[in-house]
Amino acid sequence: MMQVTTFASCFIGNSRPGAREQREKAERRAQWWARARWALDLLMEDDAERRIVGYGVLKSLADGEWSGEHEAGLVAAAMDNAVSAFRKPARFLGTKGLR
Repeated sequence: MMQVTTFASCFIGNSRPGAREQREKAERRAQWWARARWALDLLMEDDAERRIVGYGVLKSLADGEWSGEHEAGLVAAAMDNAVSAFRKPARFLGTKGLR
């Protein structure tokens, strides 16, 4: 009986209009945030080369299709704060999508 119930719930859950697209969108957003957290951690490293990688990743994420208005603002604030903290300009990154 449990197998029938499990099968039926999977079938019903997958038949909702847009359910698959919603799951895929949620997964892409989760991956965006995982990458952003990783890059934000790199910004706080003492090693300048690692910070440069963090800046590059954040710039790419901010300009990407999964970056909404709020995400781009968060990235811009993080980059501004990191630049201020380490007094290292990010001139090589440009500012497209960050302001």
